[in-house]
Amino acid sequence: MGILLKNCLTIDLDTGDKVLRDILIEHGIITQISQTIENPPFPCQLYEIGERYVLPGLIDCHTHIGIIEEATGKIGIDNNETSDSVTPHLRGLDAINPQDIAFIDAIRAGVTTVMTGPGSDNAVGGLNLVIKTYGTIIDQMIVRSPAGLKISLGENPMSAYGVHGKCPVTRMGITGLIVGAHFN
Repeated sequence: MGILLKNCLTIDLDTGDKVLRDILIEHGIITQISQTIENPPFPCQLYEIGERYVLPGLIDCHTHIGIIEEATGKIGIDNNETSDSVTPHLRGLDAINPQDIAFIDAIRAGVTTVMTGPGSDNAVGGLNLVIKTYGTIIDQMIVRSPAGLKISLGENPMSAYGVHGKCPVTRMGITGLIVGAHFN
């Protein structure tokens, strides 16, 4: 069954004007946006939007949602494996708790997709992934995994390791670790 959203306030991206439109959705995909949609080609649940805004979901391209959990304390902070500064083999996927209440906050704020992964304490932190913020089973939330490799060239690796007399102590040390890393 499809969804028909009637009387949606949209923004014309060419002119910036506010425009009333109907939006037709089939299998979770927008198939038509028109001034008026009267007879959809498939059965639909009708929703009267009442001239309120309908906007695309936001994408957050750098977050640690599900990995640094909201409201769980130290046990829910799983973003940095500080036993080694070069950990390209680690997967953010393995740290995510899809029950993290931050996912509810993201959805309420209009964030529908995120790239999440390891933190910045390591020169090479591990693999990021792109997920939807809706769902409770991580395998069903995945859009792309892996989606990138976390590398940090700034202060975090020096602060996390240098204060303990371990490499990296400088940006040169960070770069040396990255250049010397073997990525499989």
